Amino acid sequence: NPNENILVIMNTRNSSSKLFELLSDNIPDDSLFYLSSSVSPFERKIIIDEIKKHDENTRKILVSTQLIEAGVDISFDTVFREVAPVDSVLQGAGRANRYNLNKSPSSVYIFAFEGKEDKSSLIYGSELMQASRQIFNSKIGEGGVSENHYLELIREYFTALKSFSTNLGCEYLNAVSSLEFENTGKFTLIEESKFQVPVFLLLNEEAISVWTKFQEIMKENIPIYEKKNKFAFIKSRFYEFVINVSVKDDERMNVFNREPEFGFQVWNPDYGDSFYSYSPGDFRRNRGFVKNNSAVL
Repeated sequence: NPNENILVIMNTRNSSSKLFELLSDNIPDDSLFYLSSSVSPFERKIIIDEIKKHDENTRKILVSTQLIEAGVDISFDTVFREVAPVDSVLQGAGRANRYNLNKSPSSVYIFAFEGKEDKSSLIYGSELMQASRQIFNSKIGEGGVSENHYLELIREYFTALKSFSTNLGCEYLNAVSSLEFENTGKFTLIEESKFQVPVFLLLNEEAISVWTKFQEIMKENIPIYEKKNKFAFIKSRFYEFVINVSVKDDERMNVFNREPEFGFQVWNPDYGDSFYSYSPGDFRRNRGFVKNNSAVL
């Protein structure tokens, strides 16, 4: 239906960025938006506010990662969700007709890539995906599953996970029961990439102002704790313009063209930096971090 507002949720930033670029090149008349952690928090707020504006004459299409599934009050007529754990898929489904304005139920389509293009197990783990695929394959036929069966899906999903867990050992739980706190402290819920690089984005005058203040604080000849106290006053504004991206050490100079400043790589359009795509007036160009991007910004 060419008149419906559509949300597409992808599993990776790379695939979501590629899809957004493909849509931008082939759908000229619609309002297209992109959201992921590759886009600054400053832009995300603006994009979400723009999507939520009521405009019956303009269809809106949003390509996002699972970033959209938690804490974002937004509604679409149709949702396309790359296959993921059952609970995550249902979170995405909660963005379909969220305000109950449509007279008929909205549709949520689950799709998957084949072969090496399927990254779902790398993102969520093989056990979660195995349980989810079994449930989707057995429960979702040609007619689909209506919302009143969601609780049944959830129960079967966690029952399946429980059966998996009986065959697994957990060194961290064993450490807790043995009071081995040194080993317990090594636990992390999400394994962070060793190549995570913080990037400060000079998007506008406010970003330039807060970066200048940060530089002044870091250059002051005062103890570290005093610098932290001063930084606390600008911290919330500062991180509105920060993203974390995965770049290997041997690729840093090719991507960023210069050394970091006080631990941050800096995107400065005045220097011709092309690894970030941003425009205050054209949401098609708000693609966030783009490695090897040759576009003129």
